[in-house]
Amino acid sequence: MAKTKLLLQSALLTVCVSILCAAPQTFEIRALSARPDMVSGGDVLVRVAAPSDAALKKVRLALNGADVTSAFRPARDQHAVVGLVTGLKQGRNILELTRDGSRKASLELTNYAITGPIISGPHQTPFICQTEAWGLGAALDADCSAKTRVEYLYWSASAGKFNPFDPAGPRPPDLQQTTTTEGHQVDYIVRKETGTINRAVYEIAFLHQPGTPLPDPWTSSPGWNGRLVYTFGGGARRAIARPPPRAAFYSTARSPKATRWRRPR
Repeated sequence: MAKTKLLLQSALLTVCVSILCAAPQTFEIRALSARPDMVSGGDVLVRVAAPSDAALKKVRLALNGADVTSAFRPARDQHAVVGLVTGLKQGRNILELTRDGSRKASLELTNYAITGPIISGPHQTPFICQTEAWGLGAALDADCSAKTRVEYLYWSASAGKFNPFDPAGPRPPDLQQTTTTEGHQVDYIVRKETGTINRAVYEIAFLHQPGTPLPDPWTSSPGWNGRLVYTFGGGARRAIARPPPRAAFYSTARSPKATRWRRPR
C-alpha cells in the first residue's frame, strides 16, 4: 500500500504553488497526501519546511516519540524535506519536529483503516464482495480486502490492442513505441495495479519500463510526468455490491496516441 500511495502522492509534488513552496518564517509541517484529520492506511506523505537549508541540518522528527528522521529526503524545492511517514496507529498521532533538543513544530494526524469508513458513515449491510470479477481472487475479509495485483501490458502493433507482457521475457517483436507530449519516445508498456480501498476496487495504470525504478516523490521516469487523470465516482454509489469492471482501461487507451498515456500539459 505504501508503494501505491507513493505513486499517487508524487503527483502532488508536481503542482507546487508559491505559497506552499516559499521558505517560511518558522518551521512548518504539512501533510501532502491527505488532510491531517483524514489519513488512512497507516502512512502519510509529509513536507517539512524551514527558514533556510542550514536550519534543516539539525532537525529531528518523531512520530509518537519514535524517531522517523531517516524517512525524509530533500524536496525538489529549497529549504524543505519530504518523507513518507509510516507506522501510524489508528486514531490520534503526533508528528513532532525538534532542533537542538527544542520543540519547533508539531502536527496532529488522525489515521483510519484503509478499509474505511472515514466520512461515509457505517458500512452498508448486506454487501457482496466481487473481487473475483476484477481478477483479485476471493475477498480476504468482510471488507472485501484483496491482495494487490500488478501486471504489465503492451500495445501490439500487429493486433492493435493490449496484450499481456512478461517483464522477465524478451521484448515482443510487435511491441509498439509511443511518443509522449514532451517528446520522449518509449516502449508502449503499461504497468497496471489493481487493489482495494474501503471495499472498492481501484486501478492505477501508467507507462513504465519493467526493471527501472518506480516513480515516487524523488524519482521521475521518462514515461510519466507525475500528473494524474482521475475518474470520479468509482466505488461511491449506494448498492449491495460493487459492479464488475467496465473495461475503462482498454476503451480509453485504444491506440499509441491515447491521451491517458501521453504527458498532459
